[in-house]
Amino acid sequence: MAADRREQFSLLLLLYLECYPGFTYCRFVTTEFCQGRTLRWGIAWTFAANIHLPELSQLKKMAEEKKERKPVQFCLDLPSPPANMGELLSAINTWLEEADFAVTATKVDENRLAFTAKTYHQHWKNVRRRRREKMRREREKQAQEEEQRGEEEPTSKRPRLEEKEEEAMETDQDGQQSKVGAAQVELCCRVVVQKVEEAKFSVDMVVQYGSAGRVGAQELGVYLRSKGQRYGMST
Repeated sequence: MAADRREQFSLLLLLYLECYPGFTYCRFVTTEFCQGRTLRWGIAWTFAANIHLPELSQLKKMAEEKKERKPVQFCLDLPSPPANMGELLSAINTWLEEADFAVTATKVDENRLAFTAKTYHQHWKNVRRRRREKMRREREKQAQEEEQRGEEEPTSKRPRLEEKEEEAMETDQDGQQSKVGAAQVELCCRVVVQKVEEAKFSVDMVVQYGSAGRVGAQELGVYLRSKGQRYGMST
């Protein structure tokens, strides 16, 4: 490891000079280590022909794959404790089905449950924004209907046609999004829920595959925590 870039060049020059006279086999790779504002340069080399040093791009790819396999962990705090883990699984299944997930349970016992969740859509993302937009459209529609009822002349069919056209456009957009999402799996993950307290559970979510990746699993965790805060209120 070198503390200065010039030291790295000096070491590389020594390796070149060592290899050139007798055409000695020498293989080396370089990398950088950054911790805060401290930067260091590293060199790894070998004179053995039977040892292969991986390229830096391969090392980065392996590190990224290892990071993707690292589970997304969070706590699920419920307002009221479920009767058993089967009831909790039923509630989670309902929440995920609302986001177009297909849930396959693999294990359910007294204090632990495991299942696989898979989806071709992105309906668990931006839930709050879509809810606010829906409420805004409903308020505008209600205000428009009250304004029409307040008019003395008979209501025209034009607003109803505009509403139908608007609904048709929204349906087409949803259908288009579904077709695009159906081309590939957005997220497939294995979820393990462990009971910590009566109404507190630890969740480990491991991404198996999908274009959403680890970021999508983190957003799914936010979605489940939001649903968990209203557990028992709607059931």
